[in-house]
Amino acid sequence: MGDTIWKVGRDGTVTPFARDPRLGGASFGNNGIVWDPRGFLVTGHYTNGTLFKVTQDRVEELPAPSLPGADGLTLTPQGLVVVTNSLAAPGRNAVTVLDTRTWQVKTQREWGTAPTTAARTPWGTYVLSGRVDLLVKGETTDEFSLDR
Repeated sequence: MGDTIWKVGRDGTVTPFARDPRLGGASFGNNGIVWDPRGFLVTGHYTNGTLFKVTQDRVEELPAPSLPGADGLTLTPQGLVVVTNSLAAPGRNAVTVLDTRTWQVKTQREWGTAPTTAARTPWGTYVLSGRVDLLVKGETTDEFSLDR
């Protein structure tokens, strides 16, 4: 909901890294963040699906397609994995891989349950579906899935 990305120093000191009103939102705003070894952060806005390149005190919109429901981001050798869901945005349950040179869609796959994030492992990229779709309805569950 906030418009600031905070930096936490090794000594625990918290300072603003970048601030921009486009990062915030009335409900969900900036969500999902990943470090690109080229020297910047990539973050996604959950509600409107905008992806941003963030450096110290600078936020710029990437030329990527809008991916509403952007929740988890993971950088892999294949590209930037963007996990989207329709929990609180007009998004869809999907996993999209973007080319990190052009920021355009390389692949997109629909997902059965509301996925929330992805993790890169030595054995491939795995997507977590923690059944948050049930939890936001007030139901309880200990069901989850990890899919490659």
